[in-house]
Amino acid sequence: MNVGVSKELTDREELFVLEYCRTLNRGKAALAAGYSQESMYVTGCELLRKANVLRAVEAEMQKRAKELRIETDYIVLQIHSSMLRAAEAGDEKTVMKGLELLGKYAGTFERDNRQKYGAADIEARKNRLKECGLDLDALKPPAMLPSAN
Repeated sequence: MNVGVSKELTDREELFVLEYCRTLNRGKAALAAGYSQESMYVTGCELLRKANVLRAVEAEMQKRAKELRIETDYIVLQIHSSMLRAAEAGDEKTVMKGLELLGKYAGTFERDNRQKYGAADIEARKNRLKECGLDLDALKPPAMLPSAN
């Protein structure tokens, strides 16, 4: 069970990392790694605060994404496509979830309101999406959402 930084992790921490990356549930991951059911959520939270565990989670997630050949642009395009289908069907909940995911991706909801990317990064990403057929500048908000006026 080598997650890339095993020298820095105990066996149970390695198990936690693998299970957390599979389920994204810190309590279930702690329980699966052999920690107590009574403290599984607290333990999971504590483990995710440890720098070595976070590095291992990031490394494992990157490894899994690479193995699956998942790229950010593909994910953004799929979210957008789902939002359009949901808007046409009148499914406001799904549209709002898509907007939330895109907002998280764009860094809109960061705690201190700093953006992760500069203007050049954003333009480069928009250009790559445009090459894939998604022109963000041409998008109009779904008709069911209130206008900005």
